[in-house]
Amino acid sequence: MPESALAMLVDRLFKRRLTRQAFITAGLPILGLVLLVIAGAFAVFIHFAQQQDRSYVDNTRRLVASALEGRLHALSDITVDYANWTAAYNAVSVRWDRAWVSGNFYSTVTDGMVIFRRDGAVRYVWKAQSLEANPAALGYQIVNAARNIPSLGALAAAPHATGTVTRTLVLLNGRLALLSVAPIAPEDDAERMRRLSSASADYLAAIDILDPAQIAALGSELDLDAFSLTQRVDPDAGFVSLPMRAANGALLGYLQWRDQHPGSTAFAGEIGPVLIGVVAIGLLSILVAIVLMQRQVSAVVRAEAALESSRLKSEFISNMSHELRTPLDAIIGYAELIQEEAPKGNLFDSVRRDTRRIRESARRLRQLIDDVLDHSRIDAGRLRLAPEPITVSELFAEIESALAPAAMAQANKLAFACENTDLCLVSDHQRLRQCLINLAENGISFTRNGVISVSARSTALGGIDHLLFEVCDNGLGVPRAVQATLFDPFVQGRDGCPRPNRAGTLSLSISRKLARAMGGDITFEGDPAGGSRFTLCLPKNPRALVANAA
Repeated sequence: MPESALAMLVDRLFKRRLTRQAFITAGLPILGLVLLVIAGAFAVFIHFAQQQDRSYVDNTRRLVASALEGRLHALSDITVDYANWTAAYNAVSVRWDRAWVSGNFYSTVTDGMVIFRRDGAVRYVWKAQSLEANPAALGYQIVNAARNIPSLGALAAAPHATGTVTRTLVLLNGRLALLSVAPIAPEDDAERMRRLSSASADYLAAIDILDPAQIAALGSELDLDAFSLTQRVDPDAGFVSLPMRAANGALLGYLQWRDQHPGSTAFAGEIGPVLIGVVAIGLLSILVAIVLMQRQVSAVVRAEAALESSRLKSEFISNMSHELRTPLDAIIGYAELIQEEAPKGNLFDSVRRDTRRIRESARRLRQLIDDVLDHSRIDAGRLRLAPEPITVSELFAEIESALAPAAMAQANKLAFACENTDLCLVSDHQRLRQCLINLAENGISFTRNGVISVSARSTALGGIDHLLFEVCDNGLGVPRAVQATLFDPFVQGRDGCPRPNRAGTLSLSISRKLARAMGGDITFEGDPAGGSRFTLCLPKNPRALVANAA
């Protein structure tokens, strides 16, 4: 054999041995490590996808339950508003007045109302025109469902009006319905408990029927697909279900919606590129292990590690980028859920702070809703006042305690002055306190490093003894152009200034209307350059207050 041919053969054999050694010493461990990392990554992805799927089931169940509870609370508020009404009690329980009942017991936000006796006798049925049902049959069904509520007999003994209502879910002709029941009673709690303890109570039941279209609309609001009511659940059909039960525990059916499997869906959408990447990594690893030496192999390993890290981050961000759009009741539900489940420790302090901010924002929104309801009640003439003797010095102490944190946050000082310690009047304690707090909060909101003073003194106007409450601040002034609309609802009185903490577009308007309902009035004096003074004038023994008393 020629020497050159022998040399070529030896060189070829030597290269093969080096390649085999490189493959054994570097290629196989690298290949094994790459396969192990890929298997581990797949296991992590699968576990994360399953965790996301379980989280979707639990969270959507809580979301649906919270949405139904919110609607039940709203229906309960309407029921209490109608049932806790002295005029209704007189027209129903004291002396039956069908004409009055027919003219007052109807609603644009419920599907039906039924008045019935404690023994189940139906006295009155109203149903919405859109509801296709026989009134008599509907009344019988509603009363039968209401009398199955275990706590019905104890409602009249509740110490406060808010405790006299109960609510449940019922099934009416195969349709899910929300039902709330309350005894018809006088508005005064003591009078209600005295009268209903010895008489056969009348009850008011209100319903809100969720037909298939409304259930589908609710599912659309909650971003849930194929949302419907069913009597049976197939565990293999790919649906999430929530059992619907009446107050006595009876099963009414199931609300179900499609299980979207967000984790598995996201993983399945990326399985193609992942598999291609796995094959490419394997081939590249084998090729590098055969062709290159340790240095090239190490460089490829570092590049693959960086690529894997980048892919993991992208996958994590993709799975965490889903946004939920839910109604206010769902936001509150999630905030409470986060606050309950946040582990203890400094690591989760920021979570708890954010949760508190969400809850505070929800409370401010709820306060605005309460203001709107107060405003509507006053305009509708349904405001009821509770006159009682009030000592001004004690009232000032309450207000100072309530406003001290807000004043301190604005670096303001509160100053209270009373003509004498025995100064008193007859008025509605809660509403007078509300008026003074609204006026003082307005001053605090538009004052920095200043003083908000609240004073009271006696005076005689038109031969009648009055008390003058003055709330003054030395903050930002009110332009003359907006002074005329200062007490108008939904008008921000001081343009260009930060809004009050309660977004006070209604507080001044409500305060003036409350003052007038109590027989007095509120006036304003101010300088556009700075400072303002609100004067609340109330008679010591107002006739108007007695006329509006509950």
